[in-house]
This record gives sequence, structure tokens and C-alpha cells, in this order.
Amino acid sequence: MKKMKKIFALLLSFVMIMGMAVTANAATSVSTTQDQRVMVMSSSEGTVSYNATTVSGGDEDVTRYSYFIMMPEGGSISSVPVSITMGSSYPVLTIDGQKVTENGKYEKTLNFSSGTKTFVASSTDGQKVREFKVTAGVKGEDLETVYVRIDVRNAVEWLKDNASNSKAKTVKTKMNAITSKAAATQYKIGSDGIMTAYVPVNLKAGSTAMDALNAACSTLKLTTKGSSTYVSGIGSDNTYLGEFDTTNMSGWMYLAKTSASGAFTTPNYGAAGYNLVGGEYFAWIFVNGWSSDQTEYVK
Repeated sequence: MKKMKKIFALLLSFVMIMGMAVTANAATSVSTTQDQRVMVMSSSEGTVSYNATTVSGGDEDVTRYSYFIMMPEGGSISSVPVSITMGSSYPVLTIDGQKVTENGKYEKTLNFSSGTKTFVASSTDGQKVREFKVTAGVKGEDLETVYVRIDVRNAVEWLKDNASNSKAKTVKTKMNAITSKAAATQYKIGSDGIMTAYVPVNLKAGSTAMDALNAACSTLKLTTKGSSTYVSGIGSDNTYLGEFDTTNMSGWMYLAKTSASGAFTTPNYGAAGYNLVGGEYFAWIFVNGWSSDQTEYVK
């Protein structure tokens, strides 16, 4: 059971991050309207943005929720006033594991200097639960440098094992569309499919992991294919390595860590909904299948 839960969680992350069509009817929908039945957040000083992304196509729909609070120029993320009204069925609010109210109302000035906070709204009996990731930033403020790498080692390994496969020539061409462009920069991708160094990108408050990828791709002379909420392919000159190229479960996923010495994890929400705090490291990796734990080999 534990193994199955892990596999299912990885599948959900894979679908959420890429919008990959695991089944024919898989789709992603995005809402920016707060759900008054659960929780509504405002700030007397900042502008609050809400995002709810739903993926369907599996046994049941899965939705991830996030908030971003943009403080005005000259403001501070160490002093962010928030006002929260809980829905009648979700009167309990927990922030980073600490219960802060049980009566459906919460007003306080919070410190977001340490990064993203986890808000959990729940019913009194704990049977109804909804989690929100909440991040803050200051308008126009430069974030600490973010680092991105692109990893195609799984495509390299697949080609070694499938040289006679009818897809092999096409896969090699698509992979070369990535490696040949990167070779013209200082961030080369070796014959093993591993990038020699992270690409540093400088972004403003309010940027997302998707923005970081696009900035890195610009440096590498690469482009992405997909939409604003998912990446179905990475490549150049209209040639993209991506979903279904090696197997019916292949495509791109991303891993994240908050510092150079930290450990990579698979975020539980999409790249377009991952609000940056600065200093993060991201690895965008091509995978042949979602059931393997990709966090084990990426450093």
C-alpha cells in the first residue's frame, strides 16, 4: 500500500507539473476566483492573487491551491497584514502546523521572510481539509538568483537500450535539438545527458518556476512547447523532445530545492503556480516513465 501511494503521488505530481495526458481525457483547468465556501484572503497593504489548478483524467480530479501577496514598492515581506474569512464548513485554520483560529476569522501581520507558508483550512472534526501554499513578495524587487538545469540523461539511457527501436532516430534528433544549442553556451550538456552547470537567472518578485525555466531556456537558445501552465516539450528550431517520444509515459517534470545544499523534492503543484522566493534550484528532467523516483539521482 505504501509503495502504491508513493507511485500515485508521483503520478499526480507528473500530471500537475506537465499537464501530461496520462489518459485521453486528461486536462488542466485554472481558476483565479477565491472559493468563499472555504477561505478568502485579503491584505490591507498588498494585492492578493489566488490560483487553483485542477487536473482530471485519473481516478479522480486533483486540485492544488496557492496565494501570492504582492506588497507595494518599499514594502516588506517581513510585515504582511492578512485578513482571512473561513467558510462555515472550514472554521479551523492552521499555519505551518500551528492552529491559529477555530472561529472562522483571522487577522494578523505575518513574516514571510523564511519563504512559502502552508495554510490548512479544515472542519471542526477534521474530516474536510484544504491546503494552500502562500507566498509574498515586494513589487519590483529583485529576487536572489535562481538556478536551473535541464537533464536529458534518461533519453540517453533509453537510446542505449533501444538502438534498434523505430523511434530511436527521431528521439536522437529531438535530443540533439537541445544538446547542440546548449553546446554553444557555457552550460553544455555532456554525452551522458547531464548539464555541466546550472544556468543562473535573475527574476523579479512575483515570478514562478515556469518563468525561471523560460529564462534559462532563453540563455540556452532553447524554447518550450505547451502552454502557460505546462511544458510538453523542450527543444529548438521547432524540434522538441517531449511527451510520448520514448514511451507512452515519457515527458518533462521538475524537481526543486530551496538551497544548493538542500535535497530535491517533487513539488506538489505546477510550475506556473510555484511562486519563487529566491535562491531556489530547479532541475527539469526528461523521464521515460513516472513510476521511478527521480529525486534519487539528481544533485
